[in-house]
Amino acid sequence: MKKILISLLMLVPFAALLAQPGKKPAAAKPKPPVANGIYYIVNAGNGKAIEPGSIGSGQNVFCREFSDGNDSQQWEVKWTGKSYLIYPRGKNDLLLQPHPGIREATAIISINMGNGGPGIGITATADSMIFVIKSLMNGGTSFFAQEEGNETILANSHKNMGALGNWKFIRVKE
Repeated sequence: MKKILISLLMLVPFAALLAQPGKKPAAAKPKPPVANGIYYIVNAGNGKAIEPGSIGSGQNVFCREFSDGNDSQQWEVKWTGKSYLIYPRGKNDLLLQPHPGIREATAIISINMGNGGPGIGITATADSMIFVIKSLMNGGTSFFAQEEGNETILANSHKNMGALGNWKFIRVKE
């Protein structure tokens, strides 16, 4: 009996070690829904691609007929770990953003001030190939294609814009 009791007492330290909670695995970094790369960003509702009026700070952004190979419609999409930055291709000193002073207006190209830029959220819809693009700087407005006269502008709104607020990211073939 004494031997059994001693054997049991010797097992207590091992049982205590087994009962200790193990280290939790490090939380996985969120995987971005769109990989870094060069894309055409095409509206799922009307098939038009976003394109700045011209490449420069303060320029409005429009939705124009998609043309594979059109350099003006190519955008560099970069995941920062928390949000995206979207640049006109080859112009990482300029960024896509909603108009900074007006809540529901035409999106513009702005100067990259190097402060992390205007964060953009990109989330997949039920169709994993179609996305919603949101600005994180003005309360989460969504980008959408808005008919205005004979132009279609890239605008932003707090409303759900249906198909006109849904986008496809088509990778540019190099």
